[in-house]
Formats: sequence, structure tokens, C-alpha cells
Amino acid sequence: MNEENGQLLKVKNLEVVIPTARGTVRALNQVDLHQEYGENVGLVGESGAGKSMLGRAIMGLLPYPARVAGGEIRWNGESLLNKPARELRKLLSREIAMVFQDPISALNPLQKIGNQIIEAILLHQRVSKSKAVEQTVKMLAAVGLPLPEVHFHNFPHQYSGGMRQRVMIALALINNPRLVVADEPTTALDVTIQAQILMLLKRLQEERRMSVLLITHDLGVVAQFCSRIYVMYAGRMVESADTKDIFHRPLHPYTRALLLSAVRRDGLKGRLTTIPGIMPDLIDMPAGCAFHPRCDRRAERCGREAPVWCEVDPGHWAACFNIGG
Repeated sequence: MNEENGQLLKVKNLEVVIPTARGTVRALNQVDLHQEYGENVGLVGESGAGKSMLGRAIMGLLPYPARVAGGEIRWNGESLLNKPARELRKLLSREIAMVFQDPISALNPLQKIGNQIIEAILLHQRVSKSKAVEQTVKMLAAVGLPLPEVHFHNFPHQYSGGMRQRVMIALALINNPRLVVADEPTTALDVTIQAQILMLLKRLQEERRMSVLLITHDLGVVAQFCSRIYVMYAGRMVESADTKDIFHRPLHPYTRALLLSAVRRDGLKGRLTTIPGIMPDLIDMPAGCAFHPRCDRRAERCGREAPVWCEVDPGHWAACFNIGG
């Protein structure tokens, strides 16, 4: 851990670009994020906001031809972007792991799940194969799979979506990482299974004192799970604060619009609203603030200038000319 400030992960001014036949897509634009040791952080926004791209950039798993064009990603004070590929591979899974959005495509369909987990153990730990088998069985039991000795010999296609996600969590946690990037881990699951997976992640996070970066579009999920939230729009951060402040005192119009369009889980009824328009084309971005064409509080200035990401109150950051308006 970085003993100076307790920061496990720090992303600063990160830029990710994707060259295409139509032009260059700026998938991430001057993105800042930090995460403390043992902290659960939520990353929310509509589809196309850049959430998964940020998670993949942290993991060094950007899809070709995407590349980091600027900024930094620091882990315990050391740059991940400057690490040789061999050192980065040793770090990933052992210190930082990822739970992917779609477990059926993330798991190898041709290998038994036990063998896939054993492979991850032997890659990062100096243990015998028999010890790796023992660890695998214990982990399958820890994520709630009954008769783990039987599940050890099964293939991914033999499981339901919720059980495959449990296997993915086991695979991510087998080397006891300090940070887990969970990319939409409950998207394809029904409400009951979603709750089970979240409770499982929360229990394991507390038992292992690890940090979780939860990527989701579901504000109800982050309300239950995270102590801080980052809100993204069109590749940029637009707001960040403690979860309580985001829900009770949102500053950015986009954050307010997301909250008004979310289904309430507290039993209170209210009319749902929609956000007009769609996410802008990242190749042909509007001038000024990217959200201004959809914003009900836009002013003339919003179409000319891009607002600066700044700390409005202690711990509460936003990028807007009409903060709190």
C-alpha cells in the first residue's frame, strides 16, 4: 500500500483513443479516479459513457486498436503504463483482478472450471498442483457452490448465468487480489440472483479486506454497495462524491437526470423521467460541454466552453457551469 496517502489506485488525466476509418474516437478524455485500500467505489453512467473502457485500461486489456494516449495509472505509487508486459502479467490477477460482464465469453468453454482456476493459481503462486486443487475446492465452496468437488469437473455450459458469475468471482479472487474490477457483474441476471451476487461480493470483500471498483449503470446497486461514486458521460468524469452526497445533493444535471430516471427501491412511488436525446458520437462531439444538447439547464456558455473538473466542496467534484442550479 502507498503509505503516504493510503491510495491503492490513482488514475490521472487518462486519455484513451481508438483510430477508426471515420476518425479518432476519444474513448476516455482526461479521466481522474482514485481508490483507497479496502474501499468500494462505484462507476456509473449510460452505455457508451466509457466505464468498461476505463476498467480495461486499468487492467491493461484495451481492445485493439485502442491505446493510452496520455495520463497515468498508478498502483501503490508505481506506474502501470511503464511496466514491461511480463511484470504487468505477474501483477494482474495476483494484485488486481477483474470480474467480466459476460462470464460465458470470459470462461474457456473447452476447459473444466477447476482446471481454469488451477491455471491461475500455478501462474502466480509457488504451490504444488495438489495444493492448487485444494485451494480451488475451498474457493468454489466460498462463493456458494454446493458440492465443490463435483463442480470442479464441470464445464461452463453446464451452469446457469448466476452460477457462472460465481465461478468468475472465484477465478478473480483465487490469488487474493487487493483490487477487484467488477464490470457489470449482475447485468444479465434476474433481480433475485443480482441480490445474491452482490451480497456474495460484499461478504468476500469484507472478509478479505479488498477493494472493489464496481462498474454499473444501476444506481440502486451502487447505493447498496459503494461508499463513493464516480459519474461518467461521453468519456469524461462529470461528478464524484460520497454516495450519500450523490443521492441527496447531486450537483451535475446529468447526475440528477440519472437519479430521476432510476427505479426507486425504497418503496416510495414517483414519476420516472427520461433523459432526452442520446449519447453523442465520440468522433463528432458537440462543442463545449458534451451533455449540453440534452441538458435542461444549459446556458449559452455551455455550447462554447468545456467545464473544468474541480472540487466544489471537500470531496465533492464536478464539471459544470450550473453547479447546484
